[in-house]
Amino acid sequence: MSTLLKLIALFCLLTAAATAADAPTDPILRIETGMHTAPMRGISVDAAERFLVTASDDKTLRLWNLATGELLTTYYIPIGTTPEEGQLYSGAISPDGEWVVGAGWTGYEWDNQFSIYLFHRADGKLVRRLSGLEDVIDHLCFSPDGQYLGATLGGGRGVRIWHTQTWQLIFADRKYEDSSYWCDFDQQNRMVTTSWDGYLRLYAPQGEGFALVTPPVEAPGGKQPFAAVFSPNGDKIAVGFDNSTNVNVLDGKTLALLYAPDTTGIDNGDLGNVAWSLDGNNLYAGGSYGNDSGIVVLQWPQAGQGTPYTVWQASLLSLLSAIADLRPLSNGRIVYGDLFPAFGVLDSMGKKFIEKISTIVSYGGVYQDNFGISQDGSIISFWSARFSLLEQTLIIDLSPEAKTTLNANLTPPDMTSLNNITEWEDSDTPKFNGTFLPLREYEISSSLAIAPDHSKFLLGTNWNLHLFDANGQQLWEVSIPIEAWGVNISGDGKKAVAALGDGTIRWYNLENGQELLALFIQEGDGTGDDTTTAQVADNYWIAWMPSGYYMSSSDQADSLIGWHVNNGKDKEASFYPAGALYASYKRPDVVKKILVTLNAEEAIQQANAEANYQVDTPASTRAALGGVASRYDVNPDLTNQGRAIIIAAGGEQDSNKLYPYTNTAAQEMYRFLHDQGFSDGDIVYMNPTSPIVPANGYRNGTRQDFPVFDPPTELEQAFAQVTQCSPGQKCLEAGQQFILYVHGHARPDNIRMNPKAELSAQQLKDFLAKIPAGVQQIIILDTCYSGSFLDDLAGVPNRVVITSSDGSSQAWTADKGSFSDYLMEYLQQASSVGEAFELARCDVISAPDIFGSQQPQLDDTQDGIYTAKDCPNSIAAGKGSESEGQDGPVASQVYLGGKKTHQASPPEIIEVHSPIRLTADQTTTTLWVKAVPDFNGMKTVRAILLNELDTTTTYQGEETQATRRELTLKPNYQTQRYEATYDQFHTATRWKILYQAQSMEGVWSAISIGYAVAPNVALPFQVEVNLNQAIYHQGDQMQFNLLTKGEGQVDLYAGIIFPMDFFYQTVIDDSPLSLSLPNTLQPYQTYLRLRGQQTVSVFNITSLPILPPGQYKACGLLANHSDPLKTEDWLSFQCQEFQVE
Repeated sequence: MSTLLKLIALFCLLTAAATAADAPTDPILRIETGMHTAPMRGISVDAAERFLVTASDDKTLRLWNLATGELLTTYYIPIGTTPEEGQLYSGAISPDGEWVVGAGWTGYEWDNQFSIYLFHRADGKLVRRLSGLEDVIDHLCFSPDGQYLGATLGGGRGVRIWHTQTWQLIFADRKYEDSSYWCDFDQQNRMVTTSWDGYLRLYAPQGEGFALVTPPVEAPGGKQPFAAVFSPNGDKIAVGFDNSTNVNVLDGKTLALLYAPDTTGIDNGDLGNVAWSLDGNNLYAGGSYGNDSGIVVLQWPQAGQGTPYTVWQASLLSLLSAIADLRPLSNGRIVYGDLFPAFGVLDSMGKKFIEKISTIVSYGGVYQDNFGISQDGSIISFWSARFSLLEQTLIIDLSPEAKTTLNANLTPPDMTSLNNITEWEDSDTPKFNGTFLPLREYEISSSLAIAPDHSKFLLGTNWNLHLFDANGQQLWEVSIPIEAWGVNISGDGKKAVAALGDGTIRWYNLENGQELLALFIQEGDGTGDDTTTAQVADNYWIAWMPSGYYMSSSDQADSLIGWHVNNGKDKEASFYPAGALYASYKRPDVVKKILVTLNAEEAIQQANAEANYQVDTPASTRAALGGVASRYDVNPDLTNQGRAIIIAAGGEQDSNKLYPYTNTAAQEMYRFLHDQGFSDGDIVYMNPTSPIVPANGYRNGTRQDFPVFDPPTELEQAFAQVTQCSPGQKCLEAGQQFILYVHGHARPDNIRMNPKAELSAQQLKDFLAKIPAGVQQIIILDTCYSGSFLDDLAGVPNRVVITSSDGSSQAWTADKGSFSDYLMEYLQQASSVGEAFELARCDVISAPDIFGSQQPQLDDTQDGIYTAKDCPNSIAAGKGSESEGQDGPVASQVYLGGKKTHQASPPEIIEVHSPIRLTADQTTTTLWVKAVPDFNGMKTVRAILLNELDTTTTYQGEETQATRRELTLKPNYQTQRYEATYDQFHTATRWKILYQAQSMEGVWSAISIGYAVAPNVALPFQVEVNLNQAIYHQGDQMQFNLLTKGEGQVDLYAGIIFPMDFFYQTVIDDSPLSLSLPNTLQPYQTYLRLRGQQTVSVFNITSLPILPPGQYKACGLLANHSDPLKTEDWLSFQCQEFQVE
């Protein structure tokens, strides 16, 4: 790891002149495999653990689905013509997942200063460049609340902090003596940094900026502290070192040494990267240290004070492997980044369940084997493989006999015939006749080849190829993108070949160092006919000239390289696969000539002269790419999903007690549509209050806002905007979506837009008639009596109408929760419109104590009537049957944004206080819950308090009271839970408390319920399902427990619902998997006497038998002793999903 960091250190010292005012415009050929192809420097995770961002020397930022390892987006920054310009040393994603930032050696080629690039995560657009930095950016970090972005710089240039609301620089500390490689914020927005000057620094907000809390403190464990991270509650800081296997734990306020975790037996490398588990109980470390099996992560219990440490195997052994970054995840998991490049996720036991490894061929150490080359340079061998340019063949896994036969005429590099070349192997001090060869500081030689006539020798390093004559005088120097693991010279003395760390083998003109050709192989499994003792690879390969002419193993391999096209220094670059210009540039005849002519123009001329057809040579690659841009842009415009109008109806006046909830609901929909790919230009926002958006928000200049002061005029303008084309904006057209979302007050057939104006059903129908045919319409009305609109809006194809109530319902329950709360919850979990509606509807109608008689409606058959199916909310429901004309099937195929996209996993309330027995005259008590993710990933936790005196709020005009007892629970770092105190318990005897947690990006958890009762009042019944894991495989242990609460005598049922709700079986005794007949309810225990809280172990299976794969549900039910099919006798019912794979 230290060798690679020296590379960065040298970049801090280079002073190559830069004269260009903008990024170069000529297309640049780059490798693109869907994974990084050069060392990966940093990783970052959003608070909700949806996304992983990785940054690499290959000049790309990549966004991954953290749950699956799937690549979601590649962010292409402006890059330059030098190998270092565009290399990314750090990447970060904001806690709310809205912003992705990357930086390193970025912007210097055209600005003589360095820059940080800021991308909008959802659409991949480069929206800002933070420029003017004096040196390379080594690390980026967001504060947990997203307010601040920190950056540490190389070359002793210190640290910078920006406020993300304005992106103004608010703090700089330039008093560093060496490079700084890390920064980290705690919950109080204090920031700690490391520096290779040997010191740690601790900062805290002060006024409008930051200030040092204490003078810099010398790191006790080594001279080169690398990573430093706060424990979850900020009371400790863990430090890893680049030049040491030490790990230190320091006081979070004073930086004084508290203790050093035991590293006995750690006898190589370093432990430069550290991380805490989210509960602070475990400490992790990793770096270049490894064992015989590869690179590892160490885990210490008891916050680093426990022994012994546990070794978790991470990456396979590789010359480049080292833990480059560690990030903790919920449930004891961690994600690591490997320099190789690779990343992986380990579970709480250290078992790897996600891994993404680069598919490049590693040539590390190839010079020690047979890196052979033919007389004319057209055939090379490496490891047990052979590539022939003229035959266009790649053969791998040669048997020893075949290797001897096929490679008989290939010569390995001569590294010994000139014995006056010494100390060159993995050295920064190679010598010729005892004199140092002229390398740059920190440049390290790694490979050597002597020309067949002994007149020259070629030295490969981590940055360059150097050709020297027999007297040690340098003839030329050529920069290379990454280290040269092996070099050789052809027998005719005209070509040099180098095997590089990016997985390429490149040919050079030995006379002048000009690159002639490159070969890239994407490593595969290799299958084929071995009757000739050689195995033909299924590996894809592509060979290309710098001018873009190429040949490949197949059409599929054409995408292994592509054209990177800068669009200016302030805009994201475009990328096009080589196949985009297949007809003009896939020219094997030209490529085969290059090693003969040693000149690209002559190769083209000779190939064209020998062709039996007319060959058109493009005059300009950039112009040619412009003609195919719309088809091949790797980051197409994702914002053209359609159009939307969001209306917060009713008015902002003080008399409208509902407005705060209407405003919140409108903002939630606005943010959700943005997450689905809608731009500000796609959304018309009708609300007296503009949307509150995170971290400087979205590009508000294109969003049209209306304050709902003049509804008739504003509605005309709004529908005109979404249906008429405007300059620079595509028209709403067939295949796109139109979404109308309305929240607020209404009476039958009329929505109250403000105190003086209404929108009638007929008017709404007329407005919607302007939407072009073929556009998918999704109309969502969350108002009283909204079902009365169904008949007026019927009869239009491709229209889905959702209403929060039927046409006669007066129930309005914003005081306790609303239909929109549930609908948004399920939409944010990547449900379709139909799925989200059904789940939200069933939640509403199954809670009459909260929602009264409210009946949500849906019409996707365009008949103006809602034909419902039974809610699948009971263990007896089984698979719901669908009758002809039933609403829902069409809506179940519709997703807002047009497609199902990965959304955040919702937060989860994992523990609620036991039912509270209030004492006589007690008015005050503390309410608490525990939730995941931890405090870093949570935006808010709320409690809504209900009691037996409450009634559903009936609509009484615009002054309808809609204020609810809502508390915000605050984090308690000592108890690791969220707490709030309520002092009005004397006003009722039975309290039901609804708890919900909201993640940083606005996703709400399912509701968890707590209770408080006065003396002599029986505690209510509850049942909760607890499983030992969420995913099971054959042979796993499975534990199924039920936590029961309440006072009284009940029957207890335990059951399993099989995939797709096809059937269920109940557990009839504690024998493992002793089940009833399908779809038969039999009690697990009758006349169970409950006195408070107790746990019932349903079964504990030591080895799970073979079960069909799919999504199952484990369920518990408490019921009065009667016919179990009489759901009115059910007291508490709850299910927990689990997966069988």
